Amino acid sequence: MKRKGFTLLEVSLALALFGIGVAGALTLQAQSTRLIRSAASLDRATEIGRQTLHGIRTTGFDAGVSGCRDPWQSTAATGSTCQVTAIPCELRVGRLDCSSTAPDQGLRLVTIQVIVGGGTPLVLSTLVRRER
Repeated sequence: MKRKGFTLLEVSLALALFGIGVAGALTLQAQSTRLIRSAASLDRATEIGRQTLHGIRTTGFDAGVSGCRDPWQSTAATGSTCQVTAIPCELRVGRLDCSSTAPDQGLRLVTIQVIVGGGTPLVLSTLVRRER
């Protein structure tokens, strides 16, 4: 006589494999969500740095070094921090000397450090020349 249906062992094995698959999918979902948040923070930090650098280049580094330019105007609400430094640079033959003791020749190394939501700092550095 032939029996119809599955044995307890077959059902248990199928449920175990299904459970492993569901656990893997949930792990991937959690990791994906974490990476999306990280990418959004990096995107926001990049935009804040870009806007700040644009302001420094258009208005001059002396006026723009006071702070960052947040296009969303909400850095305090999101836990963002931003720091801008400008160090004078002297162009010598074959090298560039940037230090606080360098004479002001209208060239500065501007560094913008942005941290959004307590994440990894984004550091942007560029040389800015004063138009005469």
